[in-house]
Order: sequence, then C-alpha cells, then structure tokens
Amino acid sequence: MSGGMVDIIDVKGASGRIVFDGEQVTIFRGGLLGRPASEAAPHRLHISEIVAVGWRPAGLTRGFIRFETERGRGLARFGRDAAREAAQEGTVTFRARQQPGFAELKVAVERAVAAGRGDSPPADTAATTTEEIARLSHLVQSGAITQEEFRQAKSRLLGGG
Repeated sequence: MSGGMVDIIDVKGASGRIVFDGEQVTIFRGGLLGRPASEAAPHRLHISEIVAVGWRPAGLTRGFIRFETERGRGLARFGRDAAREAAQEGTVTFRARQQPGFAELKVAVERAVAAGRGDSPPADTAATTTEEIARLSHLVQSGAITQEEFRQAKSRLLGGG
C-alpha cells in the first residue's frame, strides 16, 4: 500500500497466528491439531496498549514474540501465575523457518507503537534489522529457507514492501 498505509501482516507460528493491520494486533490460537478453537476468542491489542515487544529468535528452541502491556505488567503484583497468564496471552512461539515473517511483524509493530507515541523509532531498530538479515542469511545457508524467501524477507525488513 502507499501513502503511509501499512500492509496487513499475517503470520502463523507454532502456537498461534497474528494479524497486524497497522493499528491493531490480533492473536488467534489454534485448537486441537491446529484446527481453530471455536471457544477461543481472538486476543486483540491496539498499538496504544503495547508498551514493549519482547523477542527471542528461534534457534535450537522455538523463538517467540511477546506484546507487553501495562495491564500485564500490573498483574505482576498479584503473583507469578497472573503475570505468566498475561504474558502467555500476548505471546506466540515460532520455528526458525517462520522467523522472517515474525521479524517483519516485530519491526512493523515497534514502528507503529513509536509513531503512535510521537517517538522516533527505537534506536535498536537498525541493529535489529541488521541482525535479522544476518539470521536470514544463516537460514538460507542452512537450507531452512530459500534464496527467494530470503530476498522477500530482506526487502520487507528494509521497507521495500
């Protein structure tokens, strides 16, 4: 899209699917055998609710993306179980081959959160992008993703659509 509009980002991970439309993050949880769980309502977060984006890249274990909110941070005073439940609500895990899409999502959400606050993008965004491109290169070398997938993910990370 053009004119400052954000393309919808839709990524599927090991523990759920996330759709980001530029203003809202929606997390869908899968049911048994990956089928949609009819009783599980999607978890929606407006960018104004997100205070931080947690990230662990996939390696020997699954990676994760976590959307932290003030509400989740406030629950820490009620004990570890409440805080853990809030963290799980805003967390999706992913495998190495799914990481490029989640890296794109992370950068897009961080930019939207910063813009919503009137801040400049996080200072580590450039370093994060560089690190992610290096990780993508490693995934190509290991055969986890194709050269074309690498080019597409790199282009998205660099803002080329």
